[in-house]
Amino acid sequence: IYGIVAAIAEPSAVGGFSAFSRIGRNQAQSQAELNHQLNSFGHQLVGLLVTYLMLIVASQLLTGMLTVVIGRSVLGDRVTIGQAWRQTLPRLPAMLGAMVLFLGTIVVMWAVFAGLGVFFGAGLNASGAVLGGYLIIVGIIVLCLTVWLWTSFLLANQVVVLERAGPARALARSWR
Repeated sequence: IYGIVAAIAEPSAVGGFSAFSRIGRNQAQSQAELNHQLNSFGHQLVGLLVTYLMLIVASQLLTGMLTVVIGRSVLGDRVTIGQAWRQTLPRLPAMLGAMVLFLGTIVVMWAVFAGLGVFFGAGLNASGAVLGGYLIIVGIIVLCLTVWLWTSFLLANQVVVLERAGPARALARSWR
């Protein structure tokens, strides 16, 4: 169902971004045309965000339902789609909470990296070589940390569904 909705919504959301390619071609545009393009851009951006939000919720639901099916099949039980849905849906807020905590950790880490880069670049008037070295070396370290955290928290949704854990406990359990 998500795939059908995304296939319809996403091309129309992304298609209008090409209107901005005409702005830089030294074409004189009236204020009304520019306002129309900006308004259109806003609508397309909202459409794109809604599409990706649906992707996130759908992937969380599918992960939870597959976790129920596989977890119960290990015990020799057969689970219908309806049973998997009924067991997963109440856990959706906790799964989304675990995802928000995890992504928040990643965003904070990258924001600190970017903030320090701005501080070094603008605040300390660092040379291009120093700033470039910082961006490359620390950027690689932050990227490696991101991959490490991603794999460490990869099983949080399964913990939420199978063990009925809350978001923080699921991340801690996934870490272990």
